[in-house]
Amino acid sequence: MIYLTQKFAETWAGYNEKKLLHKLLDHYNVLERPVANESDPLQLSFGLTLMQIIDVDEKNQLLITNIWLKLEWNDMNLRWNSSEYEALKTLEFHLIAFGNQTFSCTAGFDGTYLTNVVVRNNGSCMYVPPGIFKSTYKIDIAWFPFRRCKMRDEIAVGLTMDYSH
Repeated sequence: MIYLTQKFAETWAGYNEKKLLHKLLDHYNVLERPVANESDPLQLSFGLTLMQIIDVDEKNQLLITNIWLKLEWNDMNLRWNSSEYEALKTLEFHLIAFGNQTFSCTAGFDGTYLTNVVVRNNGSCMYVPPGIFKSTYKIDIAWFPFRRCKMRDEIAVGLTMDYSH
């Protein structure tokens, strides 16, 4: 489920964008899965990009990283005909949380920062929150301290899953 919020009174948008935001979000039900048929799974793509290794604590086997998550899904309730809104094809607004009792993305990651969700007129949604993550790992410290070496700037990992009840 997607929990969305928008303060329309404070929106710095044109007439068509405000009209579209009201049309899409005023009656948006956060308790329903955004699929056409209730037996259909919600297809969710999840990826992450390692932006920076902030710290490696060999003694405590702790790795602190700057990672950007990437969540993509299609919400059939957030579709519109762009010709009715002066060719407006994308919207951005705040995503409060994504998940429910069984699966929780942003709520489970303490180190993520809220960013906007980008929604296209075909219902495709993309949410890319950056975050600071602490990971534990097993490391052989027999040869501590390690020599310094350079790593690639960016490592990307992704997966796709079907999510249903």
